[in-house]
Amino acid sequence: MHTKIYNDQLIVITGACGFIGSCVVRHLNDLGFFNLILVDDFGNTDKWKNLVGKKYVELVSRHDVFKWLQGRESEFQHGSF
Repeated sequence: MHTKIYNDQLIVITGACGFIGSCVVRHLNDLGFFNLILVDDFGNTDKWKNLVGKKYVELVSRHDVFKWLQGRESEFQHGSF
């Protein structure tokens, strides 16, 4: 079951490889959310291992996130849980 807050929107999680970020990803996966864009610095540490087994749409380097977001503004709504 793929659940989204909005049918046409994605959830961006920054710091996704860290302890808290990866726990947020796990919690959202447990709730049925897989429309996740994970942002972090994936190459410098072994923290990426915190994402093993998690479900998401795409990984985006923190260095490229603003470029990645350009033109996608309608896919996101600013907010917090």
